[in-house]
Amino acid sequence: MTEKGYARLIQASPTQVDDEIWILFGCSMPAVLRQEGDHYVFVTPVSMGGFMKGEAVEEISNDVKDGDQFGEYEVRTIELH
Repeated sequence: MTEKGYARLIQASPTQVDDEIWILFGCSMPAVLRQEGDHYVFVTPVSMGGFMKGEAVEEISNDVKDGDQFGEYEVRTIELH
């Protein structure tokens, strides 16, 4: 659950307090990721109202780069295991 109370997990999973919800380009739904050292691991998909049909990336063009800001969100390239 986010601080604003947005999330509902798809399945029971071992989520932890510091896990993060990410919008990943090419994924059909948001994901819970956990940072482990210099990379992230996928924990579980997550259902979030207002983020399930591409709403989070509607205003983002294909020529985005690391560091671009969109409101409170930032585009980042990460290593995912």
